[in-house]
This record gives sequence, structure tokens and C-alpha cells, in this order.
Amino acid sequence: LHTYRGVFGSHLANVLRRLARIARFYGSYPQFILTSATIANPQELAEQLIEENVALVDQDGSARGLKNFLIYNPPILDRDLGLRRSALQESVRLAEDLLAYNVQTILFGRSRRTVELILTYLRQRASSLYTDSLPAGGTESEIRGYRSGYLPRHRREIEHGLRDGHVRAVVATNALELGVDIGGMGASILVGYPGSIAATWQQAGRGGRGGAACGVVVLGVAWALRHGAPPSGLGGGECPRPAGTCPGEGGSGWENCTVGTPEPRRPSRAASPSADASTPDGAVRVF
Repeated sequence: LHTYRGVFGSHLANVLRRLARIARFYGSYPQFILTSATIANPQELAEQLIEENVALVDQDGSARGLKNFLIYNPPILDRDLGLRRSALQESVRLAEDLLAYNVQTILFGRSRRTVELILTYLRQRASSLYTDSLPAGGTESEIRGYRSGYLPRHRREIEHGLRDGHVRAVVATNALELGVDIGGMGASILVGYPGSIAATWQQAGRGGRGGAACGVVVLGVAWALRHGAPPSGLGGGECPRPAGTCPGEGGSGWENCTVGTPEPRRPSRAASPSADASTPDGAVRVF
């Protein structure tokens, strides 16, 4: 349900309006069932989408383990230029450490290209973890990729491997974010901010099912990072670049630095359904 917001949600609302009108013409009155676990106003959004009164069922009896959130800022490579290590490379290193401790891991990338790059690097690095012999099929059998371009047969095979534990790590786009049962993962690594708090909770929710605790790592990328205070060691709120070279204000004021920050989007004037993010009970909100 939470994905149908904004312009996309407006389009869906119009499609459902047409469907309901045609159904009434033929004497049919369909019942709508809408589900979501990551928004605070599901009833309001559902009523906006289908234009009918809905009954809210908000009691969750499923087992849910503790989630430990880590907001990870890649280390600095060049203080003068303000360059940090690639989030992609750091995600591979973190996943390699988790695999060394036999923790089933899922990594989320923002694009297909990112997924394929992480998958290739992780398979190369993970081969060193097998000191005796590689598993049958090599690292390809235990470290898999998952995106919408794969054939349905391959996707079902990967999902089954995740549930029975044969697949130890999977690198995926948001195609694996919701709607697919893959069991509970030991750790989730989000390579870059997913774009909304609801999507962040959805991807983080892939771990910690069945009562087991899990770790969630949100890796910062250059264009998404905005610091209200400088990292430890930079001191005094000063930009790490030499004076006069920062595109901010005269090289001073870390919070004014605009390197890697996209231009703000213009607010849409069209009214559209909206969804608010909620914090699951017992979890620590860090955003």
C-alpha cells in the first residue's frame, strides 16, 4: 500500500475508480484488501485510493526480533578534497565480514548496475573465505543476485534457496523489498538511502523475522550525505577542503557545503495520496 503515493498513487486511484464504475455497471461490487506494514496512516491512504470507508486491522501477532541500526559513513580517503571510500566497496567489505561469521545477508542496491557490480565483487572476495574447497557450483551458488530482469524460474530458485539457507547472500534491487517470502535474514545492508523512510523500514524488515535479532546497515553515499556537524577530527565546523575551494560559502561552514548534493525538487502542486512513515514498536528510530 505504501508504494501507491504521489503521482503513481494518483494514477492507481483513477484506475480503481474506473474499475469500480465498470463493476457497478455490471452489478458487481468488488471488495478491496490493502496491506502495508510501514506507514502510520494506512486507513487514510486506503480510503483515498478506493474512495470507500475501510476497516483497519492493526494488531500484529507475528514474531519480530530486535533490529540494531547502524548508519555507516564510509571512511575519508582524502581530507583536503573531502573524498570518501566508495559505498559500493564498503558494502562488499561489510558483506564479506558477515559471511565470514556465517550470517545470511541481503544487500539492497539502488540500480541494476549497482547490483551486478556488488555481486561480481562479492563473489570474487568471498572465494577467499573457503580455505578447504569451494562449494559445488562455486560462490555463484551461495551468493546470488535478484532483480526484475531475471526469469521467473530463476527468481523462484533464489527465493527457495534463501528460505532453506542454501543461499547465504543475495544482492537485490527493491524487487525483493516486498511481496516475496524469503524467510528471515541475519543482516540487511542498504547501499544508499532508499528514498523514503517507509522503504527503509521495508528493506530493513527483511531481517529479524521469527524472533531472532538482526543488524541493519544503512550506507551513506556522497550525494545523500548532509552533515549538521563535522566528523570527528575535522573540528570547528570547518569544511575539510582548503579555504576558497569549497562550493559552499567561502570554504567555511561544513553545513553549507553543497558538493554531491542534488538540487531540491520543486514541490508538486497536484494533490496526491500521501503516506507517513511509522516506527515499529520496540524499535529505535534513528532517522
